Amino acid sequence: LGAIAPLRRPASVPSRRPGGDDPRLLHAAFEAAGKALSALVAQADRLQMSEEARFLSTYLLLLSDGRLRGRATELIADGHGVAHALGLVAREATRAANGIVGDKFMQDRARDIEDFCDALLMLASPDQRAELPSKAVLLGDEITVFDLLVSARAQPVGVVLTERAKSPRTPVLLRLMGVPSIVDVA
Repeated sequence: LGAIAPLRRPASVPSRRPGGDDPRLLHAAFEAAGKALSALVAQADRLQMSEEARFLSTYLLLLSDGRLRGRATELIADGHGVAHALGLVAREATRAANGIVGDKFMQDRARDIEDFCDALLMLASPDQRAELPSKAVLLGDEITVFDLLVSARAQPVGVVLTERAKSPRTPVLLRLMGVPSIVDVA
């Protein structure tokens, strides 16, 4: 079917120098993410999965969240690179969520923000260490919206997930990705 490639995320330590990125890169990433998310919502409607895919609305809210965009822009203006700025935004969200002990909603929201920031990073300033070969069979423990926004650009021919892929979002994400998949592989 194709090469085998593990699902990847950007490295936590950027390979690029920490400062000097153009804020327009971040703006372009928000635009690209907006177009991709709108296309996913439309695809979910066509597949009559609007209800199952309503979690995409969380990402649409993040896209329009002025605080998230403003904080990342502020950090870039202070001399941080796009990668570092988005990493800080994700860590701040996680720290805030962990401060509210036992609040599952906040912890899920922090994971969504981290996933979204990773996608923005790859759209703004791709990390070659996280790039995937085109037309590959992707292997991983889970699939997220990051994979629909970023990994799908490599036009995978299939997805194989381990038994850890227990998220209720998994079947919806795989259907939206639109390639053959196998789940629950030991």
